[in-house]
Amino acid sequence: MLVVRVLFGLGEACLPPSYFKSVAMWTPLKERATMNSIVMSSNSLGPALAPLFAVAIIAMYGWRSVFSFLFIPGIILAALVWLFVAEKPEQSRWISKQEVEEINAGTPLPRDGKGSNLRMSDAFKSPVVWKVLCTLFVCMIAAWGYMTWLPSYLVKARGLSLSKMGLATSYPFFAGFVGAILAGYVSDKVFPKKRNILFIICIVLTAVFFYLTYSTAGVSAAIAYNTLAGFFLMAANVAITAIPVTVIPKEIMGVSMGIINFGNQMAGFLAPTIIGFLVQFSGGSFNSTFILLIVACLVSAAISLSLREQPASGGAAEAKAA
Repeated sequence: MLVVRVLFGLGEACLPPSYFKSVAMWTPLKERATMNSIVMSSNSLGPALAPLFAVAIIAMYGWRSVFSFLFIPGIILAALVWLFVAEKPEQSRWISKQEVEEINAGTPLPRDGKGSNLRMSDAFKSPVVWKVLCTLFVCMIAAWGYMTWLPSYLVKARGLSLSKMGLATSYPFFAGFVGAILAGYVSDKVFPKKRNILFIICIVLTAVFFYLTYSTAGVSAAIAYNTLAGFFLMAANVAITAIPVTVIPKEIMGVSMGIINFGNQMAGFLAPTIIGFLVQFSGGSFNSTFILLIVACLVSAAISLSLREQPASGGAAEAKAA
């Protein structure tokens, strides 16, 4: 099982760089943050639906059957992408020449008019890449800790049954789906050059609702605060990833987002382990867990203060911005 989990992670790691690259290739610069939010909203919509789906399947057929059912949509999705999604708009039979020109508006071809004047190594030299990596790493300590331990918290600390836990676990992710869409729109319309400010607002509010979730006595209030935490946490995630999507040159977007996603994955590796230790060390209490989540939110906000955006206009201007 551990070997399969490692292989699963290797396969899963291909997704973020690919879809960030696709957003850059297929979306006009002025709309990238909005498109990024639509794509990333799936990170909340999937987990929102999964508990409802999984609990029902487990009740009817047992837990092993969940993996069999999840196999089917993955194969269908892979087939649809293979058949209908081209690497570039210019290569797609579904896109007109006028639409291609609109997509490339504001992001002209590199100096030679053909290939890229940037190298993969330039991604490693970009201050934006490393600052966003550090911000996202700390932010995702909170996010991964929240996502992986939320079911256990609701059952053990709040005493919910399996079926009620499934519903209560879904609420924050449904809220996060809405938060992601709104954050992308607001990012493009209100914070086009100061997206880190939007991130700070959202992640600080996440910390506030984390505190209210574990400090309140009522179960219903805790679920409500928890739902609001999910809303602002996903909005913050969209806000911080909108920075590299709009600033980094699309020629090196894939490798840049692969580097940044390393921070996300390391957080996903460390957070569940650390929280498991804290829960065990404290005799089953989740108080220290929420303290960790709150501190991670506030530290990520502090790191993001160092981020500075410049308009990205393709070629040399994009390279300078990155």
